[in-house]
Amino acid sequence: LAQAWLFMLAWRGIVATQPFLPWVAQALFLQALLPMKVCGPIHSEPSWKGANYMHFATNYVGWFTSVSVWCALCFPFLYNARPRGLRQTAMALGLVLVLRSVPTVMHASLPQYGVGLDLSAFAPLRLFEYVAGMLFAQLALELPTGARSWPHWGRLSDACLVLVCVAVCGSRNFVHLPEEGPPQAEFFLCAVWGLHMMSCSLSQDLKALGIIDSLLAHPFLVEAAKYSYGAYILQMPFRHTIPFGSIPPGVWWLAQLVFCWLSGVVVTKILDE
Repeated sequence: LAQAWLFMLAWRGIVATQPFLPWVAQALFLQALLPMKVCGPIHSEPSWKGANYMHFATNYVGWFTSVSVWCALCFPFLYNARPRGLRQTAMALGLVLVLRSVPTVMHASLPQYGVGLDLSAFAPLRLFEYVAGMLFAQLALELPTGARSWPHWGRLSDACLVLVCVAVCGSRNFVHLPEEGPPQAEFFLCAVWGLHMMSCSLSQDLKALGIIDSLLAHPFLVEAAKYSYGAYILQMPFRHTIPFGSIPPGVWWLAQLVFCWLSGVVVTKILDE
């Protein structure tokens, strides 16, 4: 993660934009600890409220790398402090899920997108999701043998994916979320994603994957997924380096996808493998 990120940062440095303070913060992976607005000239897209944010000014998808790095650094301490036993793990998991959802429930009283701290990219808040993933994995190991051999884990996994799609597509109409999206980037789906991952893992052990999981497990998609991180963090450098402006929108989107993915392959092969 770190090597590919620093490569991207060097690339973007060739066409650096102001404010310059985020460049130092992002080189040190501090943007997810300080996702706040900084002074500086207006971005080329002045209508975008996040233009001068610490975690958006250099590469607006780079906050993900920063969060991943800090969560990875916390992992040894979290792993050693994890609860043991089915009941203790379930109670700890319930508490973590509630804490993660509190900012969404209280979103009207918290800083809004474009003003103050951007909680959607705040590492301490995202740490709850990381811990929830650990506890779901722990819970899967501690389930009784009869529960682990339940034949419908694959169907449950597929149902979770369908529920996620329905919630994301319909949330703005039913929950009256702001135009920018869900507050703190959460649809109350942390528990659903965790249940999906746990049930998918258990169904894999039983060699009984659900229909959707079987499609997602296609060898082509599995191979392509290895380079998704490189493609993800390189999308902004491509957008600001290669003049796609005169190309029709559909062709531009496809060209960017292909270029980013091919670059992700190169970056992964050279820096990670």
